[in-house]
Amino acid sequence: NTIYGYNIDTLTIEQVNDIFQQDINKAEQVLIKNYGDKYNNLDDRRKQMLIDMQFNVRNFNKPNVFPKFKKALFAGDEEGMKKEYKRFYKDQKGKMKSLARNKDFADYFFN
Repeated sequence: NTIYGYNIDTLTIEQVNDIFQQDINKAEQVLIKNYGDKYNNLDDRRKQMLIDMQFNVRNFNKPNVFPKFKKALFAGDEEGMKKEYKRFYKDQKGKMKSLARNKDFADYFFN
């Protein structure tokens, strides 16, 4: 029951923050590995968008996951990014629903 050497049952706020930072760093390293200078040359805002998606979206590093969003982001296409960032899930009845996280993402990155 440990993560990064910390006992999960006795975590402090400092340890939780360190775990989060290490996870974010791992997400960024995946992006650097996958995109290299294409990622490194982005402005901080678009890097943060990609880190957010890499951290929060399962299999984001696969080419078929959010391909239009990635294409728009690397091209600097604001309208394309706004159109393609949304995440969905299936409810208990199998109906597709928009995640509340979409609003947070839009409020932070597009407003």
